[in-house]
Amino acid sequence: MQPKEPAGDPNEANLRRLFKAGEYHMTMGLRKLDKESWLTMDDSYHQLRAELLTESKSKVFQYLPRSEPACREALEVVLDFLTETWPNVFKRFGANNNFVRNKNTGEKLNLDEIHPLKAAAMLADEDFNILEKSGKDYVL
Repeated sequence: MQPKEPAGDPNEANLRRLFKAGEYHMTMGLRKLDKESWLTMDDSYHQLRAELLTESKSKVFQYLPRSEPACREALEVVLDFLTETWPNVFKRFGANNNFVRNKNTGEKLNLDEIHPLKAAAMLADEDFNILEKSGKDYVL
């Protein structure tokens, strides 16, 4: 599997702007997703991700119980992208599509037995954060 090249020039200074001009305001550097290449893959992501989730789970995987519906939605978006972009690598199966197989790693996940955000982290080479609206702002 070859990594997809991200759209746009990564050297452009305006891709991520962490500070607003004027009075000090730190922002999160959020931007719209490029739906064509928002998740990328390389050959080393799986081993590193598995090590982090095993050896440092409490540091790299946290969620609030009330975030479960949003985590499920995020996993479905990740699964849709992976299975559509790399159908020869990622395959959903089972009576309720509750299993997913990564053919590159040989890993099979039962989505009924694993937290949806952890499943997304195990499938993709990205960090996922679910934001919650609090007043006019969004918080982790």
